[in-house]
Amino acid sequence: MKTLLYSFILAFILIACKSDYFTAVNKKLYPNLTKRDKVIVSSYHVRKKIYEEGYLSFITEKDTIFFLSDYDIPSATHYGTIWTKNKKFHYAYSNGIVSEREEDPIEKNNSILTMISKWDTITIKKEASINYNQLFPSHVVSAYRVYKPQNKIIIDKITFRPFY
Repeated sequence: MKTLLYSFILAFILIACKSDYFTAVNKKLYPNLTKRDKVIVSSYHVRKKIYEEGYLSFITEKDTIFFLSDYDIPSATHYGTIWTKNKKFHYAYSNGIVSEREEDPIEKNNSILTMISKWDTITIKKEASINYNQLFPSHVVSAYRVYKPQNKIIIDKITFRPFY
C-alpha cells in the first residue's frame, strides 16, 4: 500500500514539475506588451491551449524546445510547429479549435525546421532576403529556441520573412 502511495505522489510531482516548466517557458515568450500586439498575446493563449489539451506532453526540462509560429491575417489562423529533437507537433488554431497537422507547409518546401534546429540564423536571414514570399513582403514569422542549461531558461528569437 505504501509503495502505491509513494508511486502516486512521485507521479504527481513529476507531472507538476513538467507543467510548471512549460508554463514558465510560455510566460517568458509572452513579454510585457501593449494591448496593440494582439497576435503575440493570442499566440501565448494558443500555446497554453495546445499544452492544456495534452499535445505537448513530450516536452521535458532537459530538451531544447523550438517554436515556429505564423499568423494568417485573412483567415485569423495561427499556424506553427513546436518540437524537440525527438518529436514535432504541427498545428493550426482558429476559432478556439486546435487542429493537428501532418506536416507544416513551411517544412514541406524547404529545410527551415532544420535550419532553426541548428539555430543557423545567418542562413535563415540570407534565405529570407533572397527567396521571400513577394506577394506579402511585409509578412514575418517568428522562431524561438528555448533551453535550460541549469536553473535559468534561455530564449533566443529570430523573426524573418517566410521563404516558402
